[in-house]
Amino acid sequence: MRNSKKLLKVTILSLSLLLALPAVAGGVYDGVWTLNSGTEADNDYYVIYQNGSTLLLISNYAATDGWEAWTGQMDSGDKATLSTIINGEGVNSQFTIEFSSLTNATITLESCVPAIECDGIPVGVPISASKFF
Repeated sequence: MRNSKKLLKVTILSLSLLLALPAVAGGVYDGVWTLNSGTEADNDYYVIYQNGSTLLLISNYAATDGWEAWTGQMDSGDKATLSTIINGEGVNSQFTIEFSSLTNATITLESCVPAIECDGIPVGVPISASKFF
């Protein structure tokens, strides 16, 4: 019962956030992305919202057991550094994302504490990402 209430709260928060953001977003990188890392993270979906130089990335786990969010600024050109803003398990991570086109990017995990919680993604190794929607 407790997990059901938690899931309901997360669902309501997610929907509220997702419904509110399109009004302020509208960037060229907006959309649903997937990773190609060879880890369990490849099964998750990543939604990017861009508002000017600010990016918001929300991950929805394929196992439907949770979600998390990161935000950051475009550093220069098509590169951004993002940091955890919401994670229900107390994980803090930071990564860079560099867009090579409107539908392809490279993501590099810079840090993850605790490291075991980052789906086996190694720190410092570039991973390709693709936009499919």
